[in-house]
Amino acid sequence: MASLKRRQTFMLFGYIKGVHGDVVTPWVDRNVVPYYKGTWADIRRVGTVEEYRGMISLKDRRYA
Repeated sequence: MASLKRRQTFMLFGYIKGVHGDVVTPWVDRNVVPYYKGTWADIRRVGTVEEYRGMISLKDRRYA
């Protein structure tokens, strides 16, 4: 993405392919705009990219 800067932290939030798309309050109906203001998040370093790469999958979330 052209808008990303080197060493900048980012996440996909509220997007269908974003892992944070399901982090909402319990009352949310999938047909209604989610209440994200009541959602808490924390970002922290978990290790190097090489260590993390071994624990994740790059498959599509809708992989069948």
